[in-house]
This record gives sequence, structure tokens and C-alpha cells, in this order.
Amino acid sequence: MRTGTSDKSKASAPIIQIAMGAIALGMVMMLVAMGTGRGLKMVIRDKIAAFEGHLQVIHMDQNQSQIHLKPLRVDRAQKERLARLQGVTHVQEVIHKAGLIRTEDTFEGFVAKGIGQDYDTEPLRDLLVAGRLPEWGKPQNSEIVLSQTLANKLQLKVGDQCRGFFLNQNNQGLPYQRKFEVVGIYDSGFERFDEQYIWMDIAAIRKINSWSSDEVGQLELKVSHFDDLDEIAFNAYDATPSDWDVRSIKQRFSAIFEWIDLFDFNIALVVSIMLLVGGLNMVTALLVIILDRTSAIGVLKTLGATNRDIQRIFLYNAGTLVFKGMFWGNLLGLIFLASQYYGKWIKFPNPQDYYINYVPVALDLFSWLLLNGVVLTGSVLMLLLPARVVASIHPARTIKFK
Repeated sequence: MRTGTSDKSKASAPIIQIAMGAIALGMVMMLVAMGTGRGLKMVIRDKIAAFEGHLQVIHMDQNQSQIHLKPLRVDRAQKERLARLQGVTHVQEVIHKAGLIRTEDTFEGFVAKGIGQDYDTEPLRDLLVAGRLPEWGKPQNSEIVLSQTLANKLQLKVGDQCRGFFLNQNNQGLPYQRKFEVVGIYDSGFERFDEQYIWMDIAAIRKINSWSSDEVGQLELKVSHFDDLDEIAFNAYDATPSDWDVRSIKQRFSAIFEWIDLFDFNIALVVSIMLLVGGLNMVTALLVIILDRTSAIGVLKTLGATNRDIQRIFLYNAGTLVFKGMFWGNLLGLIFLASQYYGKWIKFPNPQDYYINYVPVALDLFSWLLLNGVVLTGSVLMLLLPARVVASIHPARTIKFK
């Protein structure tokens, strides 16, 4: 028995088409909510990790200070011990040093992030808007990377030279001067980072601090799965000396991570609402189909068909309609997300509020399959209730009505 075609019922066909359209539209909305919500969450998380790593191993006396005053003496065995921890993908050495850049017309304070050849520079490379990265490890390396914010304030561009001033480690005597060459400019979209961070060679900061080659300000750990961050932090703490501490970016930037964790709630809310709207439309459509086929139901019962057999027929047809709506919704939704992923044509009106100027997209295969499974299962379960109407239809009444 075929349902939902215009040659069978002029009354039910428009309602069925509306129900299919509601399923398709709801599917588009759910995909967009999931893709953009996860995309924004991952971009913000990865940008913070580009500056701070996922975990920082610091001296216990460091407390909450951003500038490294007391070094960690790191031997090769200690570094390898951390690198072997399950879930850790990379360990890199870093030193932070406060300073001041002066030009002929103005000056600005900064935090220099000293990095070396062991540093994963791919995230920083993705943030570059001009120039290149320095050649880390060069003797007497004077090359630096500035943020676009600092470059604008200091009126500097790639190829320009300037002077940096650093306090001595014991805060006594004249400031340490160093000549810089700007070789790259980056823009992260994070105002709190862009207003202060410059990148330079770790060897230069060691020289300024009079530290040895095995002394660092902190070790940064990159992890493979962000969801395991707390467990990895606990294991890293156990693997370090008693006067070392381990902190995660979730602890340091708790307000930001609490905010982006709300994205998951927003996604779940949109999915629930769209599933409810689409499901109610399909319930209405199935009721219309059943009522429009009362005479056929009576005939089938007269011929010996059970209520379960007839219900199965209607559920199969309604499930087919749900599947069609989901197919078109997936097609349109994925096309929309793909166009935004590659074209970045939808921009944020206030990029500073979201740390990025366009709407990012991220959707993995598992999440997509899970969403489709939830929608299909939820829709079919909601259709079980109207299918029970079949049991209340008596053959005698339908035949008499005819």
C-alpha cells in the first residue's frame, strides 16, 4: 500500500510534504548548530593551546606569575619521561620574559615567549598574516614575530628593526638592551594575547637571564585528546619532582572554557527542539494518513490482518518519509557547511567577542552518524503513539461508512 502520493489523497499529500519539509529543515538546523558550535569551540581551544600548550609544567614557586623568575632544571631523562606519558604527543621548552619595545615615536610593553627548535610552530605558522617565522636556534638570533596589534601601535612592519629592553634578572643595574628585526606578524584574534606576546629565540632569553642551556621557564605538553586533559595532568604531576607543578589551560582560562562548554548545551537544545518539531509534524502526518485510509484498514482486518501487521505497514511508510526528509536535510546541511568551511563567507559582526572573524566549521563522521541515529530513532519512537490508532478502527464501522 502506497501513501503520501497526490493520486491517492488530495487532503493528505500537502500535510505529508510539509512534514517532510519540517524534518529536512530541522536536519539542516541541527547540522549547522553542531558544525558551527563544535567549530567555534575547537578554534578557541586550539588558539589558546598555540600560545600556552595544553599543560604547563612550572616551578612550584611560580604561582600565578606569567613571567618566569625561577627556572626549571630539565635533563633529557625528565623530558623523555613526560613525553612517554599516555596521551602526550609533544613536550617543548619555553621561557617568558617581560620587556619593552621602543621606536623613535613610541614604546610598548610586551611578554617575550622564547622558544627553540623543539617547539611545535605549526599553530603559530597558521596565525601568520605577514612575513615568516624566525630560524630558531641560530647563534645570536635577533629575529622576532610581533602581533598585528603591537605592530600597529609601534608602526612596525616586516623587515623593520627596533630595540627591546629587559630588566636584569635581579632587577638591579641598567636594563639589558637587544636589537630586534621583525620577520613576521601574526594575528590570533585573542586581544589578551595579541596585546602582549612577541616570539623570539629561547637562547636569547637564556643569555639575558644568565641561565644555562638546561634551564627553562616551563615545559609545555601537547595532548592527543583534549577530553583526557585532567587525567594526563594528574599523571604528569606524579611524574615530576616535588617542587614542580602542573597546570592546564582549563585552569588558567577557566572563564573561557566554561563559556565554550555551554556550546554543547546549546547544540543539545537545538537538536531537542528541532527533533520535537519534526517529530510532531510526522505524528500529524501519520494520523492524517491513517484516518485517510480507514476503509483500507477495515478491509485488511476483514481479510485477517492483525493490528501489528497494519501498524508495521504504516510505520514503514512513515519511516520512509522521515528518511527522505533526513536525506534532503543532510544534503542541504552538508553543502551549506562545506561552503562555509571553504569559503568563510559568514563573518562575525564583532570578531573580538568570538576570537575569530568568521564562523568556523568542524564536523566529524562519528558526530554526524550519531546525530542521524538520534533523529531517526527519536522520530520512529514518536510515531509509535499515532500508530496505535489502528487498533481502534473496527472493520464493521468502516465498511458501513462506505
